Amino acid sequence: MHQRHVLQWLTAERAGREVDAERMLGELFRSLPEAMVPVDFADRVLVGAGLALSWSLRAAIGGSLMAAGLAAAFLLPAVLSLLGQVAPGDVLAAATSGFTSAVNTLDEMVAVWRFLAGLRESLWMV
Repeated sequence: MHQRHVLQWLTAERAGREVDAERMLGELFRSLPEAMVPVDFADRVLVGAGLALSWSLRAAIGGSLMAAGLAAAFLLPAVLSLLGQVAPGDVLAAATSGFTSAVNTLDEMVAVWRFLAGLRESLWMV
């Protein structure tokens, strides 16, 4: 069945019928079965590659990515200020506001983390 679609697509390509070739390529892809990826596929690949990550390491990487994102968000107003698009006072106000929001969010996340850690401890005790 797939061979028929491949031949139709290649025939249209060779003949220079671009619209037909695109349509045939779409039909070819629609005729292919969907790949069902198991839920634990990524974990098994990482283990097989010797790159299995512990939960704490995953949290550290996630935190690092979040910090990098926040740093990029703070750098954008500074760069715009250097280009003369934003006043320096606006950059300071945005950075202060952003830092305050980040600290407040981090404080809330610590409370949630403590709750989840306590819940985990309780469940592992059972």
